[in-house]
This record gives sequence, C-alpha cells and structure tokens, in this order.
Amino acid sequence: MFSSPTLTIGARGTKALDLAIAAELGLPTLLLMDRAAAELRRVLGELLAERGIPVRRALVFIACGTGGNGGDGLALARQLSGLVQRVEVYSLDPDGVRTTGDAAIMFRTARQLNIPIFSLAELGERIAALRSYGAGDRLVLVDAVYGAGFNPDRPVTPAFAAYCRTLARYPELPVLACDLPSGVAADDGRLASPEAAVHATVTASFLFASTGYWTWPGRGLAGRIEVCSLGVPDAWLRTRIEALSDPWTTVLLDAPHAARLLPPVRTDAHKGSRGHVLLAAGSPAYPGAALLAARAAHAGGAGLVTAMAAPELARLILQAKPETLIRSWPDDAPLDAFAAAAAASDAVLVGPGLAAGPVPGLPRLSLIETALRHARRLILDADALNALALDGDRGSAFAALRARSGRGQEPAVLTPHPGEFQRLEPFASGESRLAAARRLAAKTGSIIVLKGAGTVIACPDPAVPLRINTSGNAGLARGGSGDLLAGLMLALCASELPLTDAVELAVWLHGDAADRMLPSCGERGLVADAWFTGLSRSFRATAALREEMEAP
Repeated sequence: MFSSPTLTIGARGTKALDLAIAAELGLPTLLLMDRAAAELRRVLGELLAERGIPVRRALVFIACGTGGNGGDGLALARQLSGLVQRVEVYSLDPDGVRTTGDAAIMFRTARQLNIPIFSLAELGERIAALRSYGAGDRLVLVDAVYGAGFNPDRPVTPAFAAYCRTLARYPELPVLACDLPSGVAADDGRLASPEAAVHATVTASFLFASTGYWTWPGRGLAGRIEVCSLGVPDAWLRTRIEALSDPWTTVLLDAPHAARLLPPVRTDAHKGSRGHVLLAAGSPAYPGAALLAARAAHAGGAGLVTAMAAPELARLILQAKPETLIRSWPDDAPLDAFAAAAAASDAVLVGPGLAAGPVPGLPRLSLIETALRHARRLILDADALNALALDGDRGSAFAALRARSGRGQEPAVLTPHPGEFQRLEPFASGESRLAAARRLAAKTGSIIVLKGAGTVIACPDPAVPLRINTSGNAGLARGGSGDLLAGLMLALCASELPLTDAVELAVWLHGDAADRMLPSCGERGLVADAWFTGLSRSFRATAALREEMEAP
C-alpha cells in the first residue's frame, strides 16, 4: 500500500497542532513536553553511541531558552539526572523569573533536583575548562534555546549571538538540536544572521517535520533529521495538518513520493504512446544545450524526440543521438512551421542555449508567444526566461503566461535558477525562496521550479502546498545540469502523468541520479555522462520501490 506524502509544517501549524492535541485528545501539554524529552533522550543515546561515548561517562550541557523549547531541555535534564556522569543547564534565564508556562514547572523541578543551572553566558568558559581537563571528547551539547517561535525578522539578542559564537569555536562538538536548530525560522529556513544560528549534528523534531530545516539555509544547519511522534496517532496528525491551511505546509519530494508517481511502462507501449516531444533549443553559439536536453529527453523515456534546428546544429545532434528527429527552420514563415510542430507534440521545451534566437531574424519572444498559444504542455527554461526578463514589460509577458488558463490550457512550467529568477522577478528584501516561488507562480499563472539546493516547486493555485526536493548534491552545480533537467522533464510531461506529477518526478529523479553517482565519481567528477548512468539507476531503483510499496 502506498503511504501518504511526507508533509512539513511552519510555526503557525506547530502552535495550532499543540493546541489541538490538548483540546481534542486531552493530552496535557506538560505530558507532551515530557514525551519530547524522552525522545530527545533516545536520540541523544544514539548520538553518544555513534561517537563512542558511554552513557555513564557522558557530559551533557543543555542550552535552554525561556519558552517551550527550553522546557523540553529542562525536562531532558531531569530525565538524564543519574544516568550520565554530569548534566548541566545553561539558560537565558538562570534565575527563572522570565521562564513561563510548562517550562517554568520544569525549571522548578530541575532546581529541586539540584541540577546545576548557569547563565548561558558561562557556557564558553565551561567548555574551555572541560577541554583543558581532557574531558572535552565526552561532551555533548543539547540546543533548546529557540524552537518554532523564532522570528528571523527581529534582531537577535547579544546573549544568543554570543552563544552562537561560542559554538562556532568548537565545530567538533556534537550538537543535538531540539525541534529546530536555534536561529532557524520554522516557516522557511531563514536566519536572522548567518553568524547567529546553531549548526546541529542531529535535529530531533516533534510530531511533524518543520519546513524550516528542509529548505536552505536552514537545511544546511540541521544535520541528520529525526521526526518523533510523541505517541500521537499518525492518522489523526495528518488529518489535523491538512485542515490547518498553514501556508508553510509543504510536501517533501523523497524516494517514496517519487515511487508513487512513477508509472509502470505498459507492455503494449509503442513509440507513439510514449509521447512526442519538441525542442526549440540551442544555437550556433550554444549547441551543447540542445544536445544535452535531447539526450535527457531520450533517457527520460520519450517515444519520439524532435529538435527544431539549424543545419549545423542538426548535424551535431544526429551524430550524438541519431534517433532524434530533425525539423529545419524554413526561410519563409518559420513561426508557422514551429506552431504546427508544437501543436502536433505532447510537450514542448523552449529556451536552453537559444542565445539571441534559434536562427537569425527569429526573435526569442516571438517564439515564446507562439509556444504559449500552441503547445499542449510547455516548459520555458534558460534563455526563454531571460527573454521574458528583458522584454521591458514583464506585466505583458506575465499576462501572456496567465492567458493559457483562459484558453483552457495547462499552465506553463518555468524553471529558473536563482540568477534567472532574479532577472525575471527580483527577490524582495529578506524574502525566502519559498515565498518568492509562490509569488511568481501567482503572478504568471505558471508552475515555478526554482532550482538550487532544495529545489522549490510552486503552483499558481495557493491551495496547493509547495514542494521541496530532497535529492541532489553540489555535483549538479555546473553548466549543463539545467539542460538535463529540462530534457528529462520534457519527456515526463509528454507521458500520461498529470502535469504537476511529471514536474515533481523529474525534479526528484534529476537529483537522485546525481546522488547515485557520488560513490563512484564524487561531486567533482559528476559530468553529464555519469549523470546519465545515474538516471538509469534511479529509474530502476524507483520502479523497484514502487513494486515494494504496492505489494500487499
């Protein structure tokens, strides 16, 4: 049986979920805090084992704030008392006068148990002392200063900034983050400052994954992520999350999600049933873009791949991929020829390597406008996006994109990398990648694939949760990677898949192909030929996982 997609939630969803658990399930928040501490203790035990530190000899420092996150840390201190060699609390409020709610109860309990509670400002001095005694290799820090309530738009306090500087001096110190690494926004992974955020070895999250540590820069600080259920039924949790309408709820593109999307190849399939795709890509200055996209479209399973190409580019494509069909740009009425080819295709790609245009005298904007009117499914990438950005009247270009829905067509798919996005629609000051992608999707009426570490997919319908991709690595940070994604997406968009499913599957497979080649070639050696090998492996592994998930 297929499981449900993995969802993440933001700060609003986290707070609403806590209230719903207390109101609907009758579970006191104090009990949930104690369960959270028990899960922290379990994950801490795993971290100690990984580091070869016996529990009885472990030294555990717990940094606590004044709210619920600090309460989880204080509850953990109580549970560890007597189990480890020493546990100490370092608090933003060592006197307990500003600690509130359930955390105040946990603070008083820790005091009654004579657990040492110091000021957070003393942490650095204490770590240095332990290291001088030769005991630093048995020390683990638990970060429970800020949780989902952290606001990156407010200036950080001097005490928190000093705490982060202290941890930065000891990068080898294992850190277990409670809920989120402190300084990371739960909604979108933003930081108030790159220097004022905790870098965790492991993050233990409660009830549901947080959106903030799945998108960058938060993802780079979370380390290994473990989601802990706290004994709340999964079915109830999911129902409540889906009813929250939290704008920061997202769907993670992971291996099970990709397996759910990947359709089996029909045994009676033929080239006509597997999709006919059309590329308007490449130019004399950039012939490789068209070639890479064509190769990826073939590798992605398209039944027929046609490239509109000038003679010199056509020769290069046919030498590398002779199964590619070639349509020439006629001297007379080239747009009419393109319109006819686009209308006869299942999916069209415009953009990679177009430079000034596919042939002299044929402007890119005219080509894009023709594609918008005639393509059943359309992907705009690279130079097509640059052409829209240079139009001088993006409002008119965005209106042309939105007009597809008025004609009953599916939305176009725009696949910018950050630089192309910035040229097309500049990021607002302090805006997250998630918010920016959502904004552009609404303005253009298009599906936005904002590429990069943790690629974000946004649909024009605000009711559809954002997608965050979890596959891929820095080996893809090179010229040509976008052409590979565009070609793969083109092939999948020509299949029987719903449009959004095809886009999501392409993004996942593109990254997973790169991940599968890391053991053999590493990030530096991930050239295009290696990626194609990885894609074949990714397709096989994803199909095998689908079969496993379908098994009774």
